[in-house]
Amino acid sequence: MARSGNTPLACLLLLIVSTALLGPPAAAQTPADMDDLLAAMDRLSLKVPMSVYGRDPVKRFLGELARERCDQQAIADLGDALDKAGYRREAVTALTRFSETCGNHAGSLRMAVNILLRLSDYEAAVGLASRLIALQPFNDNGYFLRALAHDRGSSPQKAIDDYATAIELFGNKDRISSGPAMPRWSSNRGCRSILPATRPARPGRSLRPT
Repeated sequence: MARSGNTPLACLLLLIVSTALLGPPAAAQTPADMDDLLAAMDRLSLKVPMSVYGRDPVKRFLGELARERCDQQAIADLGDALDKAGYRREAVTALTRFSETCGNHAGSLRMAVNILLRLSDYEAAVGLASRLIALQPFNDNGYFLRALAHDRGSSPQKAIDDYATAIELFGNKDRISSGPAMPRWSSNRGCRSILPATRPARPGRSLRPT
């Protein structure tokens, strides 16, 4: 009987010991987690309201970039999440900064150019596409994106030059290795009637079939 009478006291002691071993509740760790998110945002020059960066999916992808600052999948997911949340200009900034701080990553620049095209900021799109071309001078996609920007920005001759270069690079990939950039077809006036029919249906996609 004495043993059973001590059962409530023993349970209380066990509860106290268990609580002490478990440590502080998860909420106490929130400030540190938020500091990591803010550090990632600062690195990406990203400025959005707390209602955006403090909630998923943006919060989740920022957390991934806080742990792995050059995670290419995470920056693509973050750019897409910001785009869908309506923060497209901020997405461009984050994608561009990621490229600058992570070895001139071309994929993030490509994504940024496509967003700028949808924002109708053709001048900025030309600038980023030119940076993409400098990184990948023998890739047709950079020239194609810049051609779209010139085309929609009322610079038809520049658009023709870049469309032609993109088509030439696409058709000569097996022969491209190194050396100076390939000559463009700017003197071929026949391109004016040919190029509109040769544009891919979806802007921003490589001329290569996938």
